Amino acid sequence: MATSRRIASDLFRLTRGAARTCRRLGREAACRGLPARDRLLDRLGLVPREEFDAVRELAENARLESERLAERIAGLEAGGRKRTTRRRSTTRKAGESSS
Repeated sequence: MATSRRIASDLFRLTRGAARTCRRLGREAACRGLPARDRLLDRLGLVPREEFDAVRELAENARLESERLAERIAGLEAGGRKRTTRRRSTTRKAGESSS
């Protein structure tokens, strides 16, 4: 019975040590992997998702602003045309008489 307990204890310690080692290797790989991933993305000309979404939102806002300004310009141009086609005022200035 003592032998089986000792074997179980040894197996438990071995398993715990292996788990600790895997955890350490995982952390090290993550620490070394992130800069390598970033260098690869830079070399390929790719950007992170957050940066892409931010630029996409800016472009959408710029497009909406451009459309709004185009409508405003069209309205101003239409108003300008109306002014040039208006008839002259028929009011008389002081001192003028009607003939």
